[in-house]
Amino acid sequence: MIFGSTLTGHVAQAQNNGLLTQKLIGDEARLFVTLAQESAHFRSFAKRLTTEYSQQFSFDPQQVEVTKMVYANEATVVVKFPINGGAGYSHYSVMINPETHHKADEVALLFTEDSDGNIDNYIERNGQSLAELKVTKDGEIIHSTNEGLGYPTTTDRSVDSENAGAIQSARCDVICCLNGCLSSQGIPGWVLAGLGFLCGALCLGTIGARCGPCLATGLGIVSSTASFCAQQCIVERVPYNDCVGGC
Repeated sequence: MIFGSTLTGHVAQAQNNGLLTQKLIGDEARLFVTLAQESAHFRSFAKRLTTEYSQQFSFDPQQVEVTKMVYANEATVVVKFPINGGAGYSHYSVMINPETHHKADEVALLFTEDSDGNIDNYIERNGQSLAELKVTKDGEIIHSTNEGLGYPTTTDRSVDSENAGAIQSARCDVICCLNGCLSSQGIPGWVLAGLGFLCGALCLGTIGARCGPCLATGLGIVSSTASFCAQQCIVERVPYNDCVGGC
C-alpha cells in the first residue's frame, strides 16, 4: 500500500430516478483502493508527483474517497486520490469495474495558477499526457497544446422533451449543463474546462453508459456537489446555461 486510509464510518448513499451513488467503506473500500494503487500508471504518477512536482503538489493519504456509481444499469467504482497544492481541486481518479476489477480509466488533473491569474490545467489519462490548457478563471480556454478529443463548445442538436419551457429550447450539451450547475454551487469554471478533452467523444448529444463514468472520473464524482449536478443535468434534465444533459 502506498497510502493508508481512514475508510471507516457509515455508508452514505443517494438514489434519485435511476442514479445511485454509494460511498464505500471498510474492507470493500480498501479492496478498490488496493486495486487502484497496484496500477502501473498510478505508481508512475505517484513517483513523479513526489519527485518532479514535490514543490507544488502532494497526495493526501487520509482523504482517499471510494464511491460506487450506478447509472443506466452500469456499475462503476471511482477511487479518488485528492492532491494538495496548486490552485486546488487536483486529483488522481481510477475507474474500476466492480465485477471484473478491470481498471477502465485513470485520470490525473493538476491545476496551478500563473502570474496573470489564469489556471494551467494538466490532464493525463492512462499514463499518457492528454492536454495542457491555459484557462481563465471563468473557464474560457485561452490555449491548449493539442486537440484532445475534439469536443465542440456547443452542439447544434436541440432537445426533444416532454417538459415545457426552458428545457424545450435548451441545447443538448452535458458539459455545458454541468459547468452551469457546478458554477451555481461555487465550483470554479476552470475545474470543468478539461472535461471536453476527456469525455467529449462519449458525451456528444446523448448521455450513455460510457459518458457517465468518464464524467465521474474526471470530476471525482464522489463529492456531494458533483453528484448533485450529475443528478440535475443527467437524470432530472434541469437546464443550466440553457443546456441540458440527459438527452
